[in-house]
Amino acid sequence: IRGINKIYKLCILIAIMFLYSIMVGFSPSIIRAIFFVIIMYLAVFLFKKRDGITTLSLIASVLIINNPYTMYNISFQLSFLATLSILYFNKIIIKKLKFNIISMTIAANILTMPIVYYVFGGIALLSILGNIVIIPFIGIIMNLSIFSILLFEINLNITKVIVYINKNLINMVYYILDKISKIEIGYIQVENPNIIYVIIYYVLIFSYMIYKEIKTMKEQENEIQGYCL
Repeated sequence: IRGINKIYKLCILIAIMFLYSIMVGFSPSIIRAIFFVIIMYLAVFLFKKRDGITTLSLIASVLIINNPYTMYNISFQLSFLATLSILYFNKIIIKKLKFNIISMTIAANILTMPIVYYVFGGIALLSILGNIVIIPFIGIIMNLSIFSILLFEINLNITKVIVYINKNLINMVYYILDKISKIEIGYIQVENPNIIYVIIYYVLIFSYMIYKEIKTMKEQENEIQGYCL
């Protein structure tokens, strides 16, 4: 639809996203993704400054107020922490690496790694390599899937060809990921994860984030007043 620059296009996008969410289920990660996009685009039409962390906080607050037990959902924890981590750390890491896939993967893992360590009892060291393999194929697989659905009632033979190609792409991705997962240094198994390590990690990382935010706010305030330290 060539960019969301009209209200009717935003309505089309919202309708498509809600239909998609019905298909895959209203998990916290899906709800987060949908409302995040909607709020960010609404800010454009309302001529308001867009802020990803504020938007993410609003959505999380609404979900928790609606159902406090949502915060114990692993999907909720990983989805929101990964998004927060990308929003905050990706802009810092990408200045050094200049490669978005690797930068986003590292950024996402900064706040999700302790949860994965504690809940699943391990740390995936080769997740960056896995993401480099997966991400380029995800868009192709999703588009072929949608295309095959649209063609299903028009031409069954063409649909079968598309599905066959898509199936082989998916199998190839699974095969490569399976090989990566079997690399001995690719995964560190932890027998008895310690919650104390998780708490210490989050206290340190969030203290750093808060410190940096306060420092940035003071610098911006000084610039507004006419001088900058």
